Amino acid sequence: MGGRVSPYERPNDRYGYALYGFVLMANPEQQAAVLHLRDMAGNRRSMIPGHVTVKGPVCEIPSLDEIKGIVRGIAAMAAPFAVVFSKERRHRDGFCALRIEKTPELVRVHNALYNALDPIVTHAYSPEAGDDYHPHMTLFHEPDPTLEAGAHRLADVLDLGAGFTAKSIHLMGHVGPPYRGQWVVVQEFPLLG
Repeated sequence: MGGRVSPYERPNDRYGYALYGFVLMANPEQQAAVLHLRDMAGNRRSMIPGHVTVKGPVCEIPSLDEIKGIVRGIAAMAAPFAVVFSKERRHRDGFCALRIEKTPELVRVHNALYNALDPIVTHAYSPEAGDDYHPHMTLFHEPDPTLEAGAHRLADVLDLGAGFTAKSIHLMGHVGPPYRGQWVVVQEFPLLG
């Protein structure tokens, strides 16, 4: 397969999810700080708690068990590793993200997931093969327009530390219409390598 579709208006599939994502969760304190910023921004988009996407959303999967098996196998071979924050923020209208360093460990896990999933799924959102992978932590997306300017200022002074240790890959599923439904944890796969 390996095709690409827009995630807008994706219906839930036979497993109950419109999209699937693969993320590394930030530590609880970082998640709480990101959630506070999103609350201050009046964020309207459904979002996963503070995280770094290690493989972008997919849909039209052949089997949920097959996807779980792929993630389980990759997680079993990868050791926990440091996710390193850049000091740089990426600002644009309605969006702010913290850039993440493309460390060899992060890229290795991303490439393993991408290469294993590409032949059997359809990708959503933007390209992410090779140099098109741009790891980041979204701080907010679709804020209340009356709160956006202040949210950008708060994002610039938000101190999340130097990063976090990735200890597992979370397979996430999105229930309901993209951007307005809800992301839920389908399963967590510890890094065991």
